[in-house]
Amino acid sequence: MKQHRLKKNQSLRVSRARHNAKRKKAAPKARKSRRGGARLGAGRLPGSENKVTKEGRELVHEIVDFKALVERYYGFAMRGKLGPTRAHIFDTLMAYGFGKPPKSLSISTPPAPVNVYFHDVE
Repeated sequence: MKQHRLKKNQSLRVSRARHNAKRKKAAPKARKSRRGGARLGAGRLPGSENKVTKEGRELVHEIVDFKALVERYYGFAMRGKLGPTRAHIFDTLMAYGFGKPPKSLSISTPPAPVNVYFHDVE
């Protein structure tokens, strides 16, 4: 084994950075566990429903008549009286009742042309 001579004011300790650089890091082992945490396969399974959401949905369906709600808010929208507060309440009730719609929408076919006709309303 090779022996080294120490220079003046040199310590035997190796710097932490050089020590860590020389050390080989082992690959993390995947532990098998059925509980949560940062382990392989941990967490809620995809597609599982939230219990609170299910109970809330049932409660909202018991309380709210959605057909009447849609008709009423459609009337507000047609008269121009649907403000941001009413729109938010409507969106929240519909989300509790039927779930939130997907945020992204992918369309595989090109949309059909739309014809807009303006009529005089008196």
